[in-house]
Order: sequence, then structure tokens, then C-alpha cells
Amino acid sequence: MLNCYGNRCLNYTQYQNPTFSTKTCMPTMTSQKGPPSCILAVNAGSSSLKLQLFSVGRSDTIASDLVPKLLLKSAVSNLASPPAKFTFQNFEKHGHSIESQDLKDIQSVVGAFEFFLKFLRKDRSGVRESQVDEITHICHRVVHGGEVGERGPLVMDSRTLKLLEEVISLAPLHNGPADLIMKAALKSFPKATNVAFFDSSFHNSLPDFIRVYPIDQKVAKARKLRKYGFHGLSYHWILKNVAGFLGKDENETSIIALHLGSGASMCAIKNGKSFDTTMGLTPLEGLPGGSRSGTIDPSLIFHYSSRPADSDKVSSVELSHAESILNLSSV
Repeated sequence: MLNCYGNRCLNYTQYQNPTFSTKTCMPTMTSQKGPPSCILAVNAGSSSLKLQLFSVGRSDTIASDLVPKLLLKSAVSNLASPPAKFTFQNFEKHGHSIESQDLKDIQSVVGAFEFFLKFLRKDRSGVRESQVDEITHICHRVVHGGEVGERGPLVMDSRTLKLLEEVISLAPLHNGPADLIMKAALKSFPKATNVAFFDSSFHNSLPDFIRVYPIDQKVAKARKLRKYGFHGLSYHWILKNVAGFLGKDENETSIIALHLGSGASMCAIKNGKSFDTTMGLTPLEGLPGGSRSGTIDPSLIFHYSSRPADSDKVSSVELSHAESILNLSSV
């Protein structure tokens, strides 16, 4: 899926450069000083790091268009269960052979990122060292953008990083590693533009009657508790390709899309916009996944964690007036 990040980052940075407004706490748009020449796409996960490097050139058909060309892709997996495994594929080399090796001393996404950069500068990588220094844009997949990422991609700096740290707790398995990688990238490439692309941004079109939870709205608004939705980058890619296959404009395309993997969700797309999705405030809501329960009855946790003999403890937990009435009538 990183292929779509390179294209989206190119399309975004070619025409506009988002900057952060301290007054409104939202992104504003200014003109881009120059087109990207080399893009590094980064996807940091809880136990893996995936990267792709693109060069940018002119289109053969439309001279004014810039087109990304995939140079290489790499990944470091099994960070949570060492030894980590490193794979590297250079599409500029004959045969496109995949190189792989175990990394016994690498146990974090930052360590994996530093190893990747060192490997790039080695002769056997087949990448010109000068090309590494030519990286102008680094695009990061960030799962949860909160309200800061509502309007789409953001250029990352110390101010936006600080705001995004506030939503790490809502998606710790992904936002935590992404935060560390963005900081490492800013340090390693101080002249490059780091752009965060949020999975949650695609769902900013959710109508209020779907995004709002039936809880005290004063508390909800103060704590920003609402449905955000995720896998948005994947859904945008699906929408774009389905619309192209059908020969329709995106804003005329309505589909039900599924993202199925270790993390799974569904999305109802109406006229090119997210209308409803199964994930909510965090990625835990909705369909079950490899490490997520999905939507369950809220009282299940108390019954599951208590023995029948402790039913008095369970009945003391009142999640609703209805449950309170049922508990009293069953005594």
C-alpha cells in the first residue's frame, strides 16, 4: 500500500505545502517552493517498518506532470520477536533480487530506520549515496490524526509533533512508533520536508449523527470523544481505483469497501465520501482483528473477568439504567 503514499505525497507536495497555524491550531496552505525530486515513504508499525524510495521525473505524455518511479522497497519485521528480519529490493538492479538478513541487535523502529539509512549508503545497496542526500520529501503514514489532522496531510515540525503526541494514547501501537520515526527523520534529514498522512482524515466527512457517541456532549466535546475511523489511506486508494475501473468520477462513486488484514474494518463510501465506518474513537471498535476484540457488549468484560461466585461484584457495575433495572429484578 506504500505505493499510494508516494503518489499521494507527490500530488500533494507538487501543488501545495501545508504549514501550521498557531492561531487556529489547523493547517493552512502556502505555495510550494519547489517540486519534489526524491520521496521516501515510511510506514511505521508496532513491530515493523516499511519503506519505499521514489525518484520523481517528468511524464512522457504531459510535460507539466511529475511521475514517481519506484526505486526500492525495504522492510524490517519481527521487531517484537527478535531476531528482526531485514529485506531490501532495488528495482534499478538487474533481476530485482530480494536481499534479506537477520538483525540480532535491532529491536526498535528507530534502530530499524537507522540501519536502513546506513544500508542505503553501502555499495551493495546499488543506490548512489548522493541520491540519499537528494531526498526532498519524507511521507509518513500516521493512523490517528485527531482533530489536528482533520483537514488532511500536515508538514511536521516541533509544533505539530507536540500536538500529535496528545493522541498517541488513542492508537499507541501505531502512533507511538510513527512519532519516533518522524523525530528521527527530522533529525536525519533536516532539509527535507516531512509530511504526515493520516488514516483518520478520510473520514472527516462522517455526518454528525454517525460520528457522535450517545454520551454527555459537554464531556465529549471537551475531550474530543467521537468516531474518527481509520484505514483511510487504503480506502482512498480503493475508491480511486474502483472509480477508474468503472470509468466514473470519484464523487459519483458509491461503494462498500473492506480493509481485511490483521487489522480489519469496513467503510460505506457515498459519492466519494466516507459516510460510515466500523472503527470509532480508536481502532478497537468494529470488526475483530489479530490483536483487537472488535465491538463487544461493554458489560462483557466484567462478566468475563469475574467468577459466578462474584456475581455481586458484577451487579454493582451499572453501565446503564436498563442494566440497573435488570440487575434489581433478578435479585
